[in-house]
Amino acid sequence: MKTIIYLLLFSIVIFSCTKKEPVQNISKVKLSKIESPLNISEIASKFKVLEIQSKTPISGLPNILIGPSYIYLFDRDYSRSLYQIDQNGEIKNIIHFGEDERINNSSITNIIIKERNVGIIINGDNLLWLDENLQELSDEKLLVQGMFQFPFKGDYITFTNSVNESHPWDFIIYNNDHIKTKALPIDKDTYKFVYKPQSPFSIWKNDQVVFSKQFNDTVYVYGKNELLQPLFIVDFENKKVPDDEFMRIKNAMDMMKFFGQKKYAYLSGEIFTLSEDKILLEYIDKENRKLAIWNEIKNIYTTYPSIKDDILSNIILYTPSVVKDKQLAFGVTGESILENYNELSPTFKSNLSEDHATSFFIFLAELK
Repeated sequence: MKTIIYLLLFSIVIFSCTKKEPVQNISKVKLSKIESPLNISEIASKFKVLEIQSKTPISGLPNILIGPSYIYLFDRDYSRSLYQIDQNGEIKNIIHFGEDERINNSSITNIIIKERNVGIIINGDNLLWLDENLQELSDEKLLVQGMFQFPFKGDYITFTNSVNESHPWDFIIYNNDHIKTKALPIDKDTYKFVYKPQSPFSIWKNDQVVFSKQFNDTVYVYGKNELLQPLFIVDFENKKVPDDEFMRIKNAMDMMKFFGQKKYAYLSGEIFTLSEDKILLEYIDKENRKLAIWNEIKNIYTTYPSIKDDILSNIILYTPSVVKDKQLAFGVTGESILENYNELSPTFKSNLSEDHATSFFIFLAELK
């Protein structure tokens, strides 16, 4: 009798302190490889290209953000500037971030769009609001520090990426007053690899968010019942990173050795929704970046080496920068255009400026 009472009390304590997640079968998908590029016409109904000419060349892999009226380009590494660009590719306004300025270039963790305003997030939790013309409005202190902040339904979703010792969880949802959800606890015994993602979150089916994290082969979805739940697991088979690999890594030198092995396959943490039943992900295969599309209806994970613009230019595209409101954006440097000039379509060549080698190009696909 005492044993029964004890078990009953124990059960009451457990269920009163834990938010019970529903039991579900997690889909495990294998890779179906296609060796040729994916034609952009298979996923896009329209495609356009903006050539951006700036006094200071834009290079590398800048972040592209899509607003209601303008596109924004954040070139962290080369020009250290944030550009406001109209629908014709004309630069309307620029903010330059120097190392000694009030906004230090290296301290910017990510930039967000909320309605028509642009938010610059500094050191993971200081938010400076600008209007759509990049004029300063106000600032605020976010409740939770993270490596990537994402506005969603009046809340913020943050991927902490191990930078917040006060909250040892990788996925946190909060508003101005309190934390609403915590998920994916960080194991203190594993090596903390901090990286700067471009697109770890993506809106799915209008009212949900999908999430991907580097080295984690599970793709998650948040929305139903306000819980983060596994959506599917990618089966990399014998290329999978061993579960205990990051317990053996102790420092940056060990991490360099891990990358140097070039024998594993894993998700990179970049995710883009294409439709209600298709999600595009970037993954690493022996240190080569590749793309894959998960089809929810067929439950298949089809991989491609790249994407080909078979609508306008014939150029080969790689990982997108962002997807929003059914627009998928790719960034291409003028150097890449010059290197691939012979393969470009005559029509595309005829529309290039004389100085196209120093321009930056945004390829914008309107998804089907």
